[in-house]
Amino acid sequence: MELLQYDSVCEKLLHKRQKLGLNQNTVARKAEVDNATVSRVENKKVKNVNYQTVYDIWEALDGVEKEQSSMELAKDI
Repeated sequence: MELLQYDSVCEKLLHKRQKLGLNQNTVARKAEVDNATVSRVENKKVKNVNYQTVYDIWEALDGVEKEQSSMELAKDI
């Protein structure tokens, strides 16, 4: 398994959030973190960020992505 560099993870989170059409406030609320934390992570300003925080943000984005995917499938039925 390839380990991702911190900058790469930050960029992936930012692009995923933008692709889903979410703002930082929505992601922060879903991940149960501060809006400023999401901003700092996306802007690579937190070098010693807690792994759990990054994971929570990623999981929040994955949850929204699954919801959106489910809605698209339901629309097709």
